[in-house]
Order: sequence, then structure tokens, then C-alpha cells
Amino acid sequence: MSLRNKIRRMSKNYWSLACLLLVSCCMQAQSFNELVLNNWGGSFPSDLVVFNGKLYFSASDSTHGFEPWVSDETTSGTKLLKDIFVGTGNSFPQNLTVDSTAGLLFFQADDSVHGAELWLSNGDSTWLLKDIYPGQSPSLPQNMFMFNGKLYFQADDGAHGPELWVSDGTANGTQLLKDINTAHNDTAGSFPSGFTTYNGKLYFNAADSAHGYELWVTDGTTAGTNLVADIYPDTLSSNPTDLTVFNGKLYFAATDSVHGNELWVTDGINTTLAFDFNQGYQSSNPQGLTVINSKLVLQADDGTDGPELWSVDANGVGAQLVYDIYPGPTGSYPQGFTPYEGKLYFQATDSLHGTELWSTDGTNAGTSLVADIVAGPNSSNPAYFINYHNKLYFIAQPDTVSGDQLFVTDGTGAGTQGFLLTDVALNPLGATNGFTLFNNSLAFSAFYDAGQQLWFFDDAPTAVNVVAGNQTFGVYPNPCVNNYTLSGISTGQNYTISLTDLEGRVLQTQQLQAYGQRMSFVLPQVSAGLYLVQVQSGNEVSTLRLVKGE
Repeated sequence: MSLRNKIRRMSKNYWSLACLLLVSCCMQAQSFNELVLNNWGGSFPSDLVVFNGKLYFSASDSTHGFEPWVSDETTSGTKLLKDIFVGTGNSFPQNLTVDSTAGLLFFQADDSVHGAELWLSNGDSTWLLKDIYPGQSPSLPQNMFMFNGKLYFQADDGAHGPELWVSDGTANGTQLLKDINTAHNDTAGSFPSGFTTYNGKLYFNAADSAHGYELWVTDGTTAGTNLVADIYPDTLSSNPTDLTVFNGKLYFAATDSVHGNELWVTDGINTTLAFDFNQGYQSSNPQGLTVINSKLVLQADDGTDGPELWSVDANGVGAQLVYDIYPGPTGSYPQGFTPYEGKLYFQATDSLHGTELWSTDGTNAGTSLVADIVAGPNSSNPAYFINYHNKLYFIAQPDTVSGDQLFVTDGTGAGTQGFLLTDVALNPLGATNGFTLFNNSLAFSAFYDAGQQLWFFDDAPTAVNVVAGNQTFGVYPNPCVNNYTLSGISTGQNYTISLTDLEGRVLQTQQLQAYGQRMSFVLPQVSAGLYLVQVQSGNEVSTLRLVKGE
């Protein structure tokens, strides 16, 4: 079967899905489009990244197995990038990482000859960059991070274990940067991860035989790759995580024998405990460190209130409980902090509303429940927040039956609404694990009637004024059931109002002289779906989209 036949969901068949979406939502309606790469159990797209104006990802079809693909969001522009593991075998491309300066795409893949190694593509050609672990054994390059025009990553060459490597995009320039852990005949590996830039250097978590997992730094040279601080002395590990730059310093969570897992800070020279939320050796387990309005907001457990919303002030010397969302020791477990319009939006739990959408500006007065999507103590579990077209989109569960659906908010309860497919057995957002901004759409992987496939969401409004002259009209309510109202018309002006379906068939025509700036019309007996309203005055014609609900 040809790719054109396989990727058939962006054509006529999906007008019906779009109409169902348009009918059922209570806001400006949008469209979902599905690219079916594999009719036999799904294509399972993952690792979606934007590179050179196109979307690159890993996916499977019945002919090639899991391989790298590329799409411009059209049927003809979606194709296999390269069959790295020739035939039906799987190269399993992953960790796709873009070097936008050099125009290169790094990733891990297995061609069956060299094992899982470092590959490179410029969009036109795709090739094995270097066989780091010679032969069929894999070097498993991962934790990839671009810094100062080079790729830093973890890889195992078979001699040193998983260590810190660097690449400039050439085979000769792909080298072991430093053998940090020389234990076990030099094969133990340091497992570098959590790369974060600060003050022109790269900080990360790594282990050696003398210190365990601690905070390290590199300036890109072997001599300039060193331990920053041994927070948990000897071979025990402080395991620094959530490295976040705030107020000119680097904050992170780490563990020592006196304070447990708490908030630490470094300027690259001096490394100290920033705040002991849970006094003594018990851990507060700070996480989700996010900067907003000159404050560092995070989740922490002080041992009394449970995991709650905390903040560190601008000078970094004081911390306070921002809001006790779930009073008592249970905790609200705030997470998924995402900046939008000067606030952080996140998921949190209380006893009255379950797990719902909250927001904060970092102060007690500025923290509140945004929307109780599932009324009462049941939870909608909002997640995967993303800023898109001046609004915040996310996944939530509107009830206990429908599963995950797409929601949007403008930061208010009234402006938080969902795209609910009430007329279909399944929804198009099952198994969604996040969104990628691509061109004018949200790209994502999701499960629907053809299995796990690649989807695109576009939030073009339902009622779009297509104005041939200088008049602008509006139509509301939209969706409507029995009646609709036109606004923007001129009193005394003659108009021809026509209602057509998407095939261009005229369903209703009325000629009238306007008696006001708004006029209401009764819909004819038509089924639920998408229709066009044409407003003609002289030679000027405006076309608006109208959704007929049930």
C-alpha cells in the first residue's frame, strides 16, 4: 500500500471528525488531523522535534519498522527519512537533538551492524557519525545537550563505561571529553546527566569512585571538567537534580547526611545549603523548581503540611509556604509548573476538588483554583501544559468515562473549556504524552481508531470573517441549535443572507433590509455539523463558518 493511501486521514474522511469536534465544544472550534503511517497496529511516533522547518520523529510502518521520519504536515510531505536498519528491522531512533546553528540533527540509532550509535542528518543526507563502541556492541548515546555549538552526551566506548563525550558534528571531533570514573578497571562510568548551562559553563550530575554522584562542571575542555562540590562526603551520593538558574546562582535539590534531600545553591565556587524546609535529617524533596516574578517556586514537604507550594525570595535568603492547598499532612503535590501571562499554571490536589488546575504568581493572594473541571472531589488530572496562540492548552479528563481530552484556558474559570467528543466511542487524545509546536499547529502522538498515530491540532476559529469588502460581521452563538444572530450589519442596508453546506448546496436564502445592527435567524431543519453563512451587500460578500449543534 502506498504512503498516499496509508496517510488518508487528512482528507474527506476527517471532515466528519472535525465536524464532531466543532459540534461538541463550547468555544471557538478547532480541527484535528491524523496522519496514519501504519494501518497495522499504529505507527507509535515519538521524539518529535522541529528541524529546518519540518517535523522529525521516530515511527514505525509495516515495511520498515521503527525508523526516522519527516513531515511538513501534509500527506505528500510526510516520508521516511532513511531506512537505517534495512528492511523490517528497527533502528529505534531516539534522543533527537537539534543543532540549529550548524543545521544538524543528532540522534541514536541501530543499523544492525554497529549497534546503537550516534547518527547525524542535515535533512538531505543521514549517516552514521561515529561507531563509538566498535563492532555490534552499542555505545548508547543519550542525555544529549547542545552547548557552545557542540553536542555533549553520555556514551560507552567499551573501555571507559558510560562517560562524558562531546561532538562538533565530525567523526574526528566526536571524542571522550573526560574519563570521570576510573573504577572497576576503568569501566564503571560516570553516567553524566541533568546538563544545565550557568555562567558560560555546563553543570551536570556525575559519579566517580571517590565521591559518588555529585555536582560537576565543564568549560568544554578536559582540564576544565571538574567536581564542583562533594555535598555528601566520601562515596555516598548527594545526587543533585532540578538544576535551575535563579538570581544569578544555580539552585538544585541534593542530599547530605545532616539535612536529607533539600534545596542547595552554588555560584560555581561556594556551594551551600539554601534552605532546609524539613528541619533535621528528614527530606523535603524539593522539585519542580521554576522561576516566576523574581521568585523561585517549587514543591516541598516541611514535614507538617505535606508536599505543598513554596517559594524562595529574590535575594535567595528566605523561603515561605505560598499556599497550603490541601490543609494537613497529606499535601497537594503541585507539579507541572508552566509560565503563562505572568503566572505559573499547575496541577494540584485538595479534598474538595480533587486534582485540578491551579495558578500562582508566587504569592498567597495570587494563588487560586482556576477551574474545577470535574465538579466535586473527582479529578481531571490536568497535564502537558503548553503555550499556543496566546492561550494555555493542556490534557485533562472531563469525566470518568471519556478519557483524556484537549483543554484550553485563558487563565479564568469561564475561559477554561474542553474539546469534548460526545458523539464518538473513542477520543483522539488517548496515550498522548505531550505536544510539540510546529508551524501553526500542535503536533503530538495519540491513540484513536487507527492505533497510535501522528496528529496535528490547529486552533483556527469556527467563525472566521472572510471579508471581500470593508464590512466585518460576526455570528453567535457558535455552536448554535435553533437560531443564530448576525452582528455588524448596518440599519437600512439591503442584504442577502445564505446558508450553505460544505459542498456548496444552498440550504436557505433570505433577502431583507436590516432593521438594526444585529438580526436573528431561524435555522432550517439540518443535521449537526459545519455550515457556511454568506452575507452579501451589493458586490461585497463575507463568509462565516457556523456550527449546528444538537
